[in-house]
Amino acid sequence: MDCVLLQFYTDANEAESWLNEKMALVASADYGEDELSAQALLQCHHHLQGELNAYSGDIASLNSQVEKLVQAGISTLEVKRATLCRYIKQCVVS
Repeated sequence: MDCVLLQFYTDANEAESWLNEKMALVASADYGEDELSAQALLQCHHHLQGELNAYSGDIASLNSQVEKLVQAGISTLEVKRATLCRYIKQCVVS
């Protein structure tokens, strides 16, 4: 069980770092100086949406792992799950 837990935390920390990095892009107040720069930012936004969609399977897998580990008696994982869910919601809403 220790190896499974260690792997979960490794994967969850990687996901959290990745989502945190993407939050900087989502939270940016830069709307572009002109039409060309606004179009470039919109293109980046579409690319980011694609990345988030592609990564959603990994997040769903982590969520499934949390459920199994919590059922096995490891209750501290709910905090990590809540953190990842918060990042995802912020990326989707923003």
